Amino acid sequence: MIEVEAKAPVKNPISIKNSLIKIGSSFVESRKERDEYFQHPCRDFTITDEALRIRRVGKQVLMTYKGPKLDQKTKTREEITLSISKQYSLAKSLIQRLGFKKAIEVVKQREVYRLGKLEICLDDVQGLGTYLEIEVRVAKDFEDAKKKILLLLDKLKLKETTRQSYVELLNEKKVLDSKLVNYK
Repeated sequence: MIEVEAKAPVKNPISIKNSLIKIGSSFVESRKERDEYFQHPCRDFTITDEALRIRRVGKQVLMTYKGPKLDQKTKTREEITLSISKQYSLAKSLIQRLGFKKAIEVVKQREVYRLGKLEICLDDVQGLGTYLEIEVRVAKDFEDAKKKILLLLDKLKLKETTRQSYVELLNEKKVLDSKLVNYK
């Protein structure tokens, strides 16, 4: 499956929520997500642009592999997801025995909206702030999905987007924060 996604920082979450409702989006749910990312023992995922994640949402646990990004405007990439809700400890033990190391944890409060086939997430990410993610999963051709996502960003007047993941943004912030500490 291909996940087509775009992400934008949000300065005024209330305004975005109001705009989402105004254009016909429906509120789905609010949930806390805790994502553990793992580093491969033999290749650097920061170089290969891949990710292995275990996401916990309440009692639901999902393991996801994300492949390299496929285009220059969005975060479109292959995504393979397995439900491991009843085997979380066993799955985590398995990947650690294979040499994977926990790299970082991303914690966010997520508000989910739906507009047609688009899933729209307003995320308050610990240590980063608020971002809007718009995504859709498609089997093959992602150009039409990409157009719909970019059109919605335009309707919401979100001009600044990023192709960086929350992991990349948090790692970048850590580097900047450590440089600031060194200057004191």
